[in-house]
Amino acid sequence: MADSDNKRLLAALAANLQAEMEGHYTYYALAKRENDPQRRNALRGLAAAEKHHASLWAERIMELGGQVPQYTGSELGQADSLATQIGGTDLALRRLEIDEGRDIAKYGKQLKALGDEPSIAILKEVIADEREHYQALRNLVRSRRPLPAMSPEQAQEELDRLLNARKEGHPQAAGWVGDSIYGVNDGLGSIFGIVSGVSGATLGNSHFVLIAGLAGMVASALSMGSGAYLARRAGGRSSKQSLQESGRPLRITKLRPAR
Repeated sequence: MADSDNKRLLAALAANLQAEMEGHYTYYALAKRENDPQRRNALRGLAAAEKHHASLWAERIMELGGQVPQYTGSELGQADSLATQIGGTDLALRRLEIDEGRDIAKYGKQLKALGDEPSIAILKEVIADEREHYQALRNLVRSRRPLPAMSPEQAQEELDRLLNARKEGHPQAAGWVGDSIYGVNDGLGSIFGIVSGVSGATLGNSHFVLIAGLAGMVASALSMGSGAYLARRAGGRSSKQSLQESGRPLRITKLRPAR
């Protein structure tokens, strides 16, 4: 491998490591704030998986003769962002759900761009895990309300109904509402920053401020729209693959009390 190609590869792997470490710290910080034991354990599991991904990238960087970079982000990851402080944990999970979809798309592009078989093998493992993370976050976002008590027969009937609806492509709950709320919150913050910076740099010239605001609005809309589309498409593919691999229907059985 040429020296220039090796440097490009090392830079890409270092960026992947930084992103995975940020994810680790984000999930870990959110887990510490979570009161529900099941959700807290789920977030800790996601944090551990992200750290494992970072260790895979670190090992490959060392194998290529590079120096493993130190994590340069916050020890709270994205958990201390303004959006999380304002919107709370639920909005943070919605944001992370979309980010996981973007990561899947980013790693998918690297499968063709890296040109390094050991790194591609790591990518395939990471992509499979990220798809599971995306589905886990969807479940966490939608599991805030307690489930009503059901008998095993009622639970089986409801499960069959959901699986049949998914097989037939019927739309589920209006996830677009959460996407819209997240998009507005994220868009307002980014556009406000652009407009404020341009206003200060141009001493309040309304012409430049208006152009910057419009350009930021269009860019933010395209970014959020493409991110949500890729996230939902990746989740749909993952669900479809899981259903195809499931050769027999699920059955719920009543556990016998211990004697």
